[in-house]
Amino acid sequence: MKSKEITNSMMFLGETYKKAEAVENSKGKYIELKTDEGFDYNDYLIALFKGSTTHHAVIRGMSDYIFGNGLVGLGSEMFSDEDLRRTALDLKLFNRYSFQCIWNRAGTQIVKIKHLPVSKMGLSERDKPQIFLYQPYVLGSSHYSLPDYMGCIQYVDLEIEIANFHNSNIKNGFAASSIINFNNGIPDESTRKKIEQSANDKWSGSSNAGRLIVTFNQDKEHAAELLSAPISDLDKQYEFLTSESALKIMTGHRVTSPMLFGIKSDTGLGNNAQELQDSFNLLNETVIEGYRRQIEYGINDILEVGNVPHETVTFVPYSPSFTNVENEETVIIEE
Repeated sequence: MKSKEITNSMMFLGETYKKAEAVENSKGKYIELKTDEGFDYNDYLIALFKGSTTHHAVIRGMSDYIFGNGLVGLGSEMFSDEDLRRTALDLKLFNRYSFQCIWNRAGTQIVKIKHLPVSKMGLSERDKPQIFLYQPYVLGSSHYSLPDYMGCIQYVDLEIEIANFHNSNIKNGFAASSIINFNNGIPDESTRKKIEQSANDKWSGSSNAGRLIVTFNQDKEHAAELLSAPISDLDKQYEFLTSESALKIMTGHRVTSPMLFGIKSDTGLGNNAQELQDSFNLLNETVIEGYRRQIEYGINDILEVGNVPHETVTFVPYSPSFTNVENEETVIIEE
């Protein structure tokens, strides 16, 4: 499969869910992670991250919780806070992270460690660095570890589609969508397929919501008939899909309370201080701590192999306090 250049990851927005495939590059030197259409899968994940409000809020919040209050211990000074924040984001977004390790001239000790974007790894001939790549085992994936939120990606894409549809409707002046009914005879099957494919390619998808369809005909007698296609309870359907996609996204990320990520909960559950504290403790113990350990293990391995004077370095967890101000519906999070 030949690679296709991608100049803008946002091209994926509004398109359907894509599967990941490990593909040998054109020169046979390494394995690339591609979508089933041949595009870079990492770019697809980045586009989902940028395009979905709920997905973006959860990943950002999770990565902040992973970093907590930073790394401590002898040897932690080799890593900047900014590099560690980026590492936490990479782990949550891609389920992988990498560091660029530069040794001294004698090759006896690592003297510099920098975050290396795992989606775009590259080497510098001058520095002759060594790359440390961490990726956990994922069932069914032999080359690359896929994100742990794979189960909700279709709902991430759905949330993007809903936003794209409403945005297109506004830009097109809320014009009603129409059906074209050609009244100039029934063509043969091959011609019908071509016409149907052409119409679908041009007008289908959320980006064409409310678009006005212009037709050209031989004369008035054979003009196309435009029929409106009303859908009952459309507002309720969109309301359901919006809330359902947000719920499934948070479930896929194992979110214990949406309030922990700045997402208002309409259920009233988890909105008071004690419930939020319990939700945060559960999230920290069952989700966040696991991410931290994956980064800590990698960092300590680098320091050990690189002969860097160190002790076991660890992250200092973020410890918020939740305070009721006026009532159980109003909560302030204090560090």
